Amino acid sequence: MTKQTQPDEQDAPWKVMFRQYYREGMEFFFPIVAHEIDWTRPIEFLD
Repeated sequence: MTKQTQPDEQDAPWKVMFRQYYREGMEFFFPIVAHEIDWTRPIEFLD
């Protein structure tokens, strides 16, 4: 039987990656939207 992990433990690597590369991801996948974002303002991630 395997140990069950909490959902917050399973998605932790994705959260770290998303926080570190948010701007780059937006610029790559959504360049038009990324152009409209005011990158001088801090990003607030909601947990």
